[in-house]
Amino acid sequence: MKLYYGRIPQIAEEIVRVLRDTDAIEVTPELVPEAQLDVQGVLREYNRTDRDISKRAREAADQGRGGVGRIKRQMAHEANFKLGDEALDYIVNQLIETFLHSHNIEEIYSDDLELRQRISGIVKKHTKDTEGALDEE
Repeated sequence: MKLYYGRIPQIAEEIVRVLRDTDAIEVTPELVPEAQLDVQGVLREYNRTDRDISKRAREAADQGRGGVGRIKRQMAHEANFKLGDEALDYIVNQLIETFLHSHNIEEIYSDDLELRQRISGIVKKHTKDTEGALDEE
């Protein structure tokens, strides 16, 4: 899964909009921008951590400690950070935790399973075909 930094505001806007429109969460209209910033914060932190681990893994590989992929997986494991196929679940868990503690979300009406399905679908849509679309262009 590749989460592009430039798409984060669009993803955040859609997550908050869809969850509000389906009555999964309640956000007062004046707090919608703040709720979107909460979502953006989670996505940006995932992106930042991924870049940091990648950079440190490349540096370690350059020093002859092994392959970048293996080192990155090891560093991610040590940091309790998820990569690849596990990244989506990790991000969704972080978002749900954020919703539970955010002062910008008035109420959560849906259960975790429903939230996971809706959020996962949105994130997948914005990360799934990005590389394929770039290749086609």
